[in-house]
Amino acid sequence: DVDNVTAPVVSGKIPSWLRAVKYNNGFGKYEGKGFALKYLFDVIAFINKWRVADGAVTFSSKPIQSEYLAESAKSVPLYRTFGGVEPPMSAWQKARTVVSLTSDNYNVNVQKIGDHLLAISDMAGSMEIDLDTIGTKGPFKWSDELSKRTSMITCAHPAQLPGDKYSYNYLCSVMGNFPHVQNLQKYELYRIDTTKEPLSREVVLIA
Repeated sequence: DVDNVTAPVVSGKIPSWLRAVKYNNGFGKYEGKGFALKYLFDVIAFINKWRVADGAVTFSSKPIQSEYLAESAKSVPLYRTFGGVEPPMSAWQKARTVVSLTSDNYNVNVQKIGDHLLAISDMAGSMEIDLDTIGTKGPFKWSDELSKRTSMITCAHPAQLPGDKYSYNYLCSVMGNFPHVQNLQKYELYRIDTTKEPLSREVVLIA
């Protein structure tokens, strides 16, 4: 962990009136106990925060405290990966990953919705991050019933136009349209009113 380290000013001076905060989410831990991840998209998530205030720039970086991270400290987390691990999983471990449909290693993006900062990825679900300390608050709970066990895929890059109070995204339920065997996947486009608490997703289109 790196907590509020002051970055040196190489040249010039930062104006005292300048204030800004920038959050990033991405790849930070490439290995665990007895294994290394082989593909970038599988790397364990880290949250970074740059803050400009009072004529100084500070930087913080912390891993997201997920079950994926906790399992990696003991052995290979048994979830499907993009590129596998080194050494490779055993046949039993690979079979076990089929049961664990998604993980909580949300390592692609971080999104501020209202007063909430959410780490997200292309897997359904999100982890709430503290805006000040960037510590992990835990899995975010929506005040709706949209998520189902079959809800596995989403977009890591939600859309929100300048001045629009709504943020848009979708959920894909894998085999969620059963028994329609010719169109098993169910897509639900939803919007979130970012000005209202508690946050809720409203479906606007089903495909």
